[in-house]
Amino acid sequence: MIHPMRTAFTLLTSTLLATAATASVGTQPPDSASSAILAVEPEPAWRDAPLEAYRRELFALAFEVASAIPHEPHIKTRSRMQEQVVETALALDQPTSAVAFVRQIDNWRRAHGNAMLAYYWADAGNKEMAQEFLKAAQDELNSAEDWRRDRVRVKIAQTYLLLGQDPQAKLYSTNLVESERGKVEGIAARTASEEDFLSQASELDMMLAMDDQDINKNALDSYGELFGRHYDNEELRAEVVRKVKASSEKLPVFMRLEMLADLAKQALAHDDRETALILVDEAQSFLTDFEWAPRYHVEYWGLVIGLRAKAGDVDTARTLADETLAYYGEKGPGIVNIYRAQALRSLAEAYAAIGDEEKALEVYKLAVEEGFENPNSRPRAEDLSQTLTSMARVSVEPDAVLWTRVRQIAEGLGAPW
Repeated sequence: MIHPMRTAFTLLTSTLLATAATASVGTQPPDSASSAILAVEPEPAWRDAPLEAYRRELFALAFEVASAIPHEPHIKTRSRMQEQVVETALALDQPTSAVAFVRQIDNWRRAHGNAMLAYYWADAGNKEMAQEFLKAAQDELNSAEDWRRDRVRVKIAQTYLLLGQDPQAKLYSTNLVESERGKVEGIAARTASEEDFLSQASELDMMLAMDDQDINKNALDSYGELFGRHYDNEELRAEVVRKVKASSEKLPVFMRLEMLADLAKQALAHDDRETALILVDEAQSFLTDFEWAPRYHVEYWGLVIGLRAKAGDVDTARTLADETLAYYGEKGPGIVNIYRAQALRSLAEAYAAIGDEEKALEVYKLAVEEGFENPNSRPRAEDLSQTLTSMARVSVEPDAVLWTRVRQIAEGLGAPW
């Protein structure tokens, strides 16, 4: 009997492109999956950006693990995990790999994956490629229904906005389910002029007045885009912060923390460390002023610590990271095993932001083992795939011991799922 992991990997290596060898830098991991990639010449516009071989290997293995999850009865989990790897590939500017991955998704998320590719190319300024993948997404739109169809429609509408095709964007952004409403406005904010600010803010304020948490959250996300778009205008920026803080009070504490974290990320993107630290301090106050369950305590401290390090307060970040790791050592056994690796990934990413790759690797190793504790392969596969993509995103290279261990776990996936 052919092991399902081998079958999935054969499909992957037969479709991934030869840019792994020509675009990679650094040392190839031992027994690399990338070494089996067929020498197929990619379309010139699809060529991946240079990337260390180990990072390519990490997300290739992550997709292999996700694809090992059986269609029945776990098609939803399998496709969701595959799509997360697509997101990682695009975040690392690896569109050839993303295309190969999307083609192997077997439910509505393939349509969404094509829409993500269209958006990627529109954002990169390549209208021809964007149109090509828009058509692919539109052709498969009927594979989705309810909120799933609307999620694809939103991504299509967002792409049309980036392309400057407002009538088409409007066509795909009408009559959406509540959970998707307001997401298109966030992309409109990215391209808005200062003259458009008042009209956009008025529309977002109406959404914030609605008694729907999803719509409220989407409106706040759009305000976050306005914050970044008009960053150089201190008055408009201050107005956005005021509205976000005032309007977010009716949302759960974790959403309010995440909103401040998102604004801090925008400040960092504009190289404004001073403002970022102010926002990080405010986000951190939610952690100190409220009681958090241990899994969320570790996860959200990891988020805040990572942002603090990126804003330049590395010494404080290191102290807080060590305290959080010690906290996990005390409280970790009490966390349900399916949530432990998620919390630890956040802390590992914080250590990576601090610049301590050795400590980050130590925490990733712990996350791998905690994710393995569940006796069922489905949660094992979810955790392993997410840990691998996390390492790829933040540039933490596994040592020989960890490479061996993750491949051992991947090979061992099987019933019971």
